[in-house]
Amino acid sequence: MFITIVKTSRIHQWSKNILLFVPLVLSHSINAVFLLKIVCAFFAFSFLASAIYIMNDVMDKKKDQLHPTKKKRPIASHDITTPKALLLGSVYVCISAFLSLPFSLHFKLYLGVYAVLNIAYSMGLKKIPIIDLLILATFYTIRIIIGGAAINITLTFWLMTFSMFWFLSLSTIKKLVDIEQTGKASSYDRNSQYFMTQIGISSGFSSIIVACLYINSPQVHHMYRKPQLLWICLIMLLFWLLYIWYSLNLKKINKDPVLFVLEDKVSLITMALLGIVGFLSV
Repeated sequence: MFITIVKTSRIHQWSKNILLFVPLVLSHSINAVFLLKIVCAFFAFSFLASAIYIMNDVMDKKKDQLHPTKKKRPIASHDITTPKALLLGSVYVCISAFLSLPFSLHFKLYLGVYAVLNIAYSMGLKKIPIIDLLILATFYTIRIIIGGAAINITLTFWLMTFSMFWFLSLSTIKKLVDIEQTGKASSYDRNSQYFMTQIGISSGFSSIIVACLYINSPQVHHMYRKPQLLWICLIMLLFWLLYIWYSLNLKKINKDPVLFVLEDKVSLITMALLGIVGFLSV
């Protein structure tokens, strides 16, 4: 039963919520109090996300039963009954609400926006071309926004812009993977692959340009002692982007691209090197 609960809750998806730590790291304000707040925010968000996953699985139960991989999900495969799944989701919402109590109103509002946007996406927005891609990119970006709200840090224009372009690129990969696996992804089919690839690659390079402009901005020289090292980070970021798209071309990506990079050795090494060089530049 425990394994079924873990699978129903999609605990493995919690790894994407590491994005909440991004504002803390980039603000150069790491301390015990902020770290504790982010950890608490991580679990508050993760439990809410699991509740939403459960609700989505209940709503998509019949459709998932026809999907080659989603049919193995506990709700679709009847490993857990719908009433029990909904009860589990309700418990997660209560846990999330309790953990959110110490945080600001902005933090709670952003959690609410994430939940409402997810529901709207599941109920119909995912069927609207382009809009669905922008919402998927927003799902990732809002994690960073919530991380900033947890420690009352205002996110910069640079981080917000970079995040939207970067995650728009990853969102198109997610759709392209679905098309490759089933021949269709919401409102897209194989005829949309060329268009989707253009959007994904161009938005990825747009994020690189934003990072380039940021490194050359005056505020970087106030935040970093060795800002010239950030150009090495830029090169590694460019390599990483090209590597992800190359991996898609070789059909090595068969899941959410964010989960892929968190499990892929080359991506993990690249992230580690980015962290080391970034640390040396501070």
